[in-house]
Amino acid sequence: FISHFKKADGTEDRALWLVDTFEEAGMKPFFDLQNLEEISPEQLTKDVKSSKALVTIIDPETFKSQWVILENQTASDNGIPIIPFYDGDRWKWNDISFWVAEYPAFFKIPAIEYHRTFHKHCKALLISKAKGERRYSEQLVAPNEVVATAAEKLAKLMRDLLEKKILPPSCAKLCRASDSLKGETGS
Repeated sequence: FISHFKKADGTEDRALWLVDTFEEAGMKPFFDLQNLEEISPEQLTKDVKSSKALVTIIDPETFKSQWVILENQTASDNGIPIIPFYDGDRWKWNDISFWVAEYPAFFKIPAIEYHRTFHKHCKALLISKAKGERRYSEQLVAPNEVVATAAEKLAKLMRDLLEKKILPPSCAKLCRASDSLKGETGS
């Protein structure tokens, strides 16, 4: 679901770019100009609830729209990931980051910044986020795998340093905590 407020210059262009990006990836984005049959709170709520993710185009006007707030609140209330997205060629993060303080639940995922120079990277990141994947290095891996791998490496390094007496014995608790964290990720 692509959520946007058409008031700021360039927002409609970014929305169309998002539609093209997701369609190229074999996804079926919901976009009001193409998919909205009726504009009502009930219809928008239904359409958001049937989406796997919501991408919100952030600009200085975004959350001045009651429709955008409704779409994002519906996604937030129903556990649908909200992916903030902004045009870095047009806006600096400082121009739009004030929305985070007002609507923190809509920014649980870090905003994705578009730049003409890095548009391919931006596309890959958007698609991976919309599919619920996490980027780690150049590979896409599940978040639990990232935590488990890091915890395992940390625990091993700490055990080695404890055995060599480089770390004081009081650090053994941290080593056990790293082992414990690895086990809690379910990996």
